[in-house]
Amino acid sequence: MQNGIFRNNKVYANGDNGISIGHHDTDNIFYNNHIYENGFQGVLFRNETEQNSGHRNTFTNNIIENNGMKEESSGFLIGGETRDIVLTNNTIRSLGRGNQSTAILLPRDLQILLQQIIKYQDPRRLFAKNREKRRHFRY
Repeated sequence: MQNGIFRNNKVYANGDNGISIGHHDTDNIFYNNHIYENGFQGVLFRNETEQNSGHRNTFTNNIIENNGMKEESSGFLIGGETRDIVLTNNTIRSLGRGNQSTAILLPRDLQILLQQIIKYQDPRRLFAKNREKRRHFRY
């Protein structure tokens, strides 16, 4: 999907990921959605090459919570060569259901997260990880 607008949706109880982005899914806007209690990640940017990654997607005013009903997961897993993702004023939290232990899991650097505002219910459990450097970033 390209140049789409996804608003006011409930994305829940999927056996896999809530939203899966990749293979030319670019320039989309997601706002005022509730993404919860999915099997794995709330939002997955698939591990694609730069040519195929889901670039330039924007997430604003969404609630991403309680995902990972099948295994430990993240609110957002941003994989592959994805770039120019904007996350603004999203609530990413775990309220005790599922195993969503990480807010945002990144493959390499933090440039993707400039100018974001994220709110947490429990900041001790939700943080971003850089898998290459094994550093943890708390917000």
